[in-house]
Amino acid sequence: MDLQTATTLIIGSLSVLTLLSGCPAAKSQAEGSAPPKSSHEKVASPVVTPAFTLMMVNPYVLEPIARYEPQQQRFVSALPVHGPDTEVNEEGDAEAMRKLIPFTTAYPVYVHGEKVQQFQPQRLDPPGCGDYPQVVGQLNPPVDENQSFQGLAYVPVRSLPTFQPPATPTLDAQTRMGALLKSAYFAQNKRSANEKHFELTSTRSFPFQKTANSSFELGLFITGRRKNTGQQAMCDQETFWVMGLWEQGKAVPLVSYQQPHRSEYAEDCQSSDLISSFGVNQALDHVLVRHNAYESWSYSIYAWQQDTWKEVFAGGGGGC
Repeated sequence: MDLQTATTLIIGSLSVLTLLSGCPAAKSQAEGSAPPKSSHEKVASPVVTPAFTLMMVNPYVLEPIARYEPQQQRFVSALPVHGPDTEVNEEGDAEAMRKLIPFTTAYPVYVHGEKVQQFQPQRLDPPGCGDYPQVVGQLNPPVDENQSFQGLAYVPVRSLPTFQPPATPTLDAQTRMGALLKSAYFAQNKRSANEKHFELTSTRSFPFQKTANSSFELGLFITGRRKNTGQQAMCDQETFWVMGLWEQGKAVPLVSYQQPHRSEYAEDCQSSDLISSFGVNQALDHVLVRHNAYESWSYSIYAWQQDTWKEVFAGGGGGC
């Protein structure tokens, strides 16, 4: 073999090696390429809360309030709303209630996210002042007939995250915090001079969480009215309610409602009460509030969003 032929063979071999080294298939995994994924490898899907209907429970009645739609992350009416022109269909309404709340199971009852009792539906009673028949049953274990009880249940029955909130503050502590929340509310509205003319009628505390797995916060809900009005009917009183929290030794008002004296509007004639806090996902970050007006009642659901309580649902209830 002459020199020219040998040189030609060496150059050709070097060209083939250069082409192979530039081919992607020839790159080693050590150079950064990922191994091919197995066709049987599972991809994790996001956890979605199933749809459910929130119900209010007292010792003898189970009342559907709102349905949670997880895809839209919103609450809507649990049952079709009857308007003033809706034709009454008692059999259809009863069937809708039976379909929504099967009587074949007992429903766990929660107070502030903690499972405390069960409610067993037994029969449907006439609507009374509501649009739909009442689901009447038995709370187990039962409570004394003179004892006030309010809780929450869900349909369908599902495995909900349960919470273990801290002990409720003593009545004296709640009264003291309620008085401070009242003062903070009047100061926030630049009405401190008028505070002495109003008195508290109730103070409720409740546990909640700002985010999942975070520590429990202490929420406060107070109601009050003007002193010595001489009026007994709530529509003739100047009343208010405030929802806030106890934070770093201070009462912080966040949401409030003031009823004007002798209001001419039905929506202004109301008293309100906090039912319970509850969780949609992994945080105890919602509360249910009931509003009682003249011959009617309704509900509001508040969610902890952007460092405050925001109303995310208003409806439910009924009226004569």
